[in-house]
Amino acid sequence: MKKTKSYLYSIAGNIIKNNYKKKKEIMTDQLPDIEDENPKNIEIRIDIERALEQLPEEIKEIVILFFFQELKQKEIADLLNIKLSLVKYRVSKAKELLAKQLEVEKL
Repeated sequence: MKKTKSYLYSIAGNIIKNNYKKKKEIMTDQLPDIEDENPKNIEIRIDIERALEQLPEEIKEIVILFFFQELKQKEIADLLNIKLSLVKYRVSKAKELLAKQLEVEKL
C-alpha cells in the first residue's frame, strides 16, 4: 500500500511539474478561495500570486505542495526524490522570501 501511494504521488508530482513548466504561472484556482468579493481580499490574493511568481521554481514547487496541497515534508521528500533536510530548507527559505516579498513581519 505504501509503495502504491508513493508511486501515485510520484506520477502526480511529475504531471504537476510538467504543467508548471509549460505554463510558468500559478493558477488562481490553487489559492485558497475567498468567500466574499471584498476588494481588500482580492488585493491580498493578487499580492500572494505575484509573490509566488517571483520564487525560484524549486521553491515554488515546495510551497505549492506544502502550503496549498498540505503535504507533509516527508511526503514531499518522497514525492520529489530529495532529502528531507532539503525540503525543510526550502520551506524555511520560502517563508523567508515570501515574508520579505509580502512585507510581513516574522513571528
